[in-house]
Amino acid sequence: MVHTFAGADDAEVRETVREQFTVYLESSIDLWKSQLEELREPDRAKLAQYAFERYYRTAAMFGSVDRCARFAGRLADAGVDEVASLIDFGLPGPTVLSALPYLDQVRARIQDR
Repeated sequence: MVHTFAGADDAEVRETVREQFTVYLESSIDLWKSQLEELREPDRAKLAQYAFERYYRTAAMFGSVDRCARFAGRLADAGVDEVASLIDFGLPGPTVLSALPYLDQVRARIQDR
């Protein structure tokens, strides 16, 4: 399973997902807050921004069709033969639905590998 949002352009996707995915990540900080009891709000925000950058660059399938296909290709090279795309991280429904054709293009590209 991998967080996923595909679109026409990397920069556009980054801006589309940044705020809501960061909020999503901040909510997960609460899951391990007992380990971070003394973490102040500004530090939580920095941690969430750091997590967003990490996910965006290396751990999520976010970006253009080309970028997402390369990510899926790396997964395939590692032996993954099926990917579940986690698309529900807080974006509005119409935004998610409008991106599905791009995700289908990723599927089509990687399917023939």
